[in-house]
Amino acid sequence: MVVKTAADFVYSLQRQVDPKTKSQEVGHVAEIKNATAITAGKKAVKTLGVKALGKYKLKITLAQRVPYFNYRLATEIYPLNKQFTTKYGNKYGTTANKTLSNGPYVLKGWNGTNDTWKYVKNPYYYGHKQVHIKQVKVQTVKNNSTAENLFESNAVQVTQITGTQVASAQQGSLKNQLKITKLNQLYFMLWNQKRSALKNADLRRAVSYSLNRQSLVKNVLKDGSTAATSLVPTGNTTNPTTGKDFNTDTGNLYSYSPAKAKQYWKKAQASLGTQKRTLQLLTNDNDINK
Repeated sequence: MVVKTAADFVYSLQRQVDPKTKSQEVGHVAEIKNATAITAGKKAVKTLGVKALGKYKLKITLAQRVPYFNYRLATEIYPLNKQFTTKYGNKYGTTANKTLSNGPYVLKGWNGTNDTWKYVKNPYYYGHKQVHIKQVKVQTVKNNSTAENLFESNAVQVTQITGTQVASAQQGSLKNQLKITKLNQLYFMLWNQKRSALKNADLRRAVSYSLNRQSLVKNVLKDGSTAATSLVPTGNTTNPTTGKDFNTDTGNLYSYSPAKAKQYWKKAQASLGTQKRTLQLLTNDNDINK
């Protein structure tokens, strides 16, 4: 049994901002005092605004007021056991045996590449008496149709379907077992601005205005998704004064306008000195992203 302590949080946070670690998640701790300067190599790691005041008491000093920091603490900032992390180094988390956690379940049977594993109840979890499912078997299925067939044959108890499968399931034998839940996430295209043409803002605007997002979710995805109107997913935050969705105040920043698309494309053509441009789009190999 490994008990998490305040020192584990200090070690974890200092490790995260250390330039040598090259963490891709430093934004999660950027609000902590000196974090940005440390990441930039301008201050020593030990100057980070975190301190253990006792075995189980932690002090975090922020650079400024951060109204959402409680969310950070609950979902993005985790402790690391120094002895365990140092022992496995860059192999930490690559297999079940090299993974350490303090949650309600312990990872078992994962070797880093296999498609099946188990979550086994953790007897040392502080709320273990409220954990009633002793074991969860997980199976990775890369094809949504296969996942749906496994569920229908009762080979699995929970699975996820997307796209046109949702529309067909609403009319089929599984309609009473279908639960539609919106995931609080946003899909977007990331432009590679190391390529000179893609630095052109007019080209990017032309593509944006040419995308009919309403048609995409209605006629292509068909799974109850909501068309994006800003960089914040609809249903994520509300105006504390009016109670209305944040995007109601923001308005539709991603409108569909073929006229504007053509207008910006003409500007892009002029500045790039070309009438045509071939773009390569890379995407995840699953139904939604395709």
